[in-house]
Amino acid sequence: MMNEEDIAFLKQLTVLYVEDDLDSRAEIVEIFKNYFCDVVEASDGQEALNIYKNYVDENRYIDIVISDINMPNINGIAFLEEMRNMSENIPFIFTTAHTDSPILLDAIKFKVTSYVLKPIDFVKLLEEVLACAKRRYKDKQHKEEKKQLNNHLSSIDQVAIVLKSNHEQKLTYANKAFYDISKYDKKEIVGKDYGAIIHPHVSDLVLRQMWEDARQKGSWNGKLKSMAKDETIFYVNTTLIPIYDDEEQDII
Repeated sequence: MMNEEDIAFLKQLTVLYVEDDLDSRAEIVEIFKNYFCDVVEASDGQEALNIYKNYVDENRYIDIVISDINMPNINGIAFLEEMRNMSENIPFIFTTAHTDSPILLDAIKFKVTSYVLKPIDFVKLLEEVLACAKRRYKDKQHKEEKKQLNNHLSSIDQVAIVLKSNHEQKLTYANKAFYDISKYDKKEIVGKDYGAIIHPHVSDLVLRQMWEDARQKGSWNGKLKSMAKDETIFYVNTTLIPIYDDEEQDII
């Protein structure tokens, strides 16, 4: 059962619906118009490809493709293959009466997102569209946030100390500002434990709490006592930020 938020999300989408049976297509398109921002229809894979290419040329967007498999000119599998040459990520749902393995294996080979059996259960189809579109939206949002973060870090790199470590807390990068103040060089830092650059007076408990807070709360802020190669002491107002993989599951 979809809530108002789900329905509002669907209202933002443009759907390309491909079906060679005119009556079936007209019926589904009429229903789709109640749920989506725009519904573009095609009678076969060739017409659908032409439509998609025109949208790309005009800098317009189709958010999701729903297609039959058995169609004239270019069938659904060939259409999917061509679509994947143009977009690896656009959600693509098959509507099909066939569940035989060769067809489904071909569909999986070309990264079909999902499929709904005919006769179409419209509620199930909407749920599939919603799930696919939300996953793509989340992926795009994550990539944009990651891009903004990288831009932000690049700016910080010019004016402050920047260190990067992997999920095992091994240092993988230090910028010029760090090497200038610490008097270490790259071969003495990269691959070392993060704790190696911290003053011995800083307890392991503080470091463990720092990493745990960053994981749980999204960041850690505090002042760390550090020691340069020549044993001079310096203090760093520190912000620790975890960066996640594309699935937002693991810290990289």
